[in-house]
Formats: sequence, C-alpha cells, structure tokens
Amino acid sequence: VKHISIDQLSTEEFPLNQATLYEIAWDGVKYEFLINRKQGSSQAVIFGTGDVGGAKSLPIFSRAKWKDELSCTGIWYFDPTVYLGESSLGWGYGTNKRWYLQDIASILNTILRKLDIPVPNVLFCGSSAGGFTAMVLASMMHGKATVINPQLIVKNFWSRLVQKFTESVLEKDETLIDERLSASSCFQRFGFPQIHLLQNIQADRDGKTQLSAFLVELADKKIDCQDCLRIEF
Repeated sequence: VKHISIDQLSTEEFPLNQATLYEIAWDGVKYEFLINRKQGSSQAVIFGTGDVGGAKSLPIFSRAKWKDELSCTGIWYFDPTVYLGESSLGWGYGTNKRWYLQDIASILNTILRKLDIPVPNVLFCGSSAGGFTAMVLASMMHGKATVINPQLIVKNFWSRLVQKFTESVLEKDETLIDERLSASSCFQRFGFPQIHLLQNIQADRDGKTQLSAFLVELADKKIDCQDCLRIEF
C-alpha cells in the first residue's frame, strides 16, 4: 500500500509485477487504485467495481483475482462515493459540488501517461454500476469499454437502492444532477465511445428498464451510435 498526494502522482514510479494499492489524497477525498504493472506491456484493462453491499472491509476491487491471468497491465479503481453514507452503490457521482468520476478520469490519464500506455490501448471493463462507470470513463477519455448488464439510466434502477444513494450524496435542498446518472447524456457531452455490451436475457427487468429505455433515449436525442455500439445477448 502506498499513500501519496495528487501532486506526487506525476513523479510516482510504479513497480513492475507487484500489485500495489495506491491511496491518493486529493482535496480531502481519498481515491484508491489497485495497479498491477506488467513488464513490457503497452496495454491495460481498467476495471470498475459494482455493488459493495456485504463487504467486510473497503475498498474492494471487482475481478482483482484476474490480475495474474492478464497478459497486460491491470488497473482497478474504487468509487469513494460509497464512503459518503450508507449506500453500497455510487456510480462515481460524488457530491453536487464535485464529480468523483471526472476526478478518477483525470487520475487515470496521469497514470497511463506514466506507464506509457496510450488510451487506444486501454479497455474499460465492469458490470452493473461498474459497467456504468466504465462506459462513462470511456466516453470522457475517448476509449472503449466492454460491460456486462450495466446500468444505463441510474434512476430506473431499484428504487430502494437509488433512494439510499440519494440520501448519501445530497445535502439539504439539493437535487440530483441527472446528466451524471444517464449514459446517453454523458455520451452527448463527451462523445460516444466504442462499447461492447453483454446483456443477460434472463434479466428481464434490466432489459426493459435499462437497455430498451436507453435505446429509446438514443433515438429521442438523435444520438448517432453507428459503428460504436455492439450488443450481445
């Protein structure tokens, strides 16, 4: 484990073949990244974490056990939104004053530059909430993502979980910033990334309230996703 400030990140020398948890302090927020740098690798897979409910301790990194099977560098990020309250999901929202996912994108850009890995050589991955953040990061950073059953419209997710999330991130008299919780709105702002979306056809509710509703949004907003979106059932 290494504790550094955001100012130290640009001079950090990441060790080879040694998974290291970085705790990066940035203006009162702790951003956590697990980095497993592979020698000679000019490619990386970047993983997001989904629901952390039931975890005995935090942070946790989804699919971190894959690190030794990957032939390339692996990077995992944890969403500090879940530290704000009782919610086990954060979607990178942060607070209304500060979008944590945008901070994570900035940190990842610095890490990739230090590792000499260009963004076209990066794949963002995740499922559920981790799939949502993977897609939005790919949009922000102009990359590509492979996601499994992601949320695409957070407000359409299970109302009990959305309510707990809302109570965790908002101050009195605040309302949610919808753009941060809608994949189509993020794509409108940052551009449509290359997305390979795997959808479980047994998850009927996800198909209706997330994927189908998202495709309707794309049509309503006249967002061109030609040659960018591949859906596999």
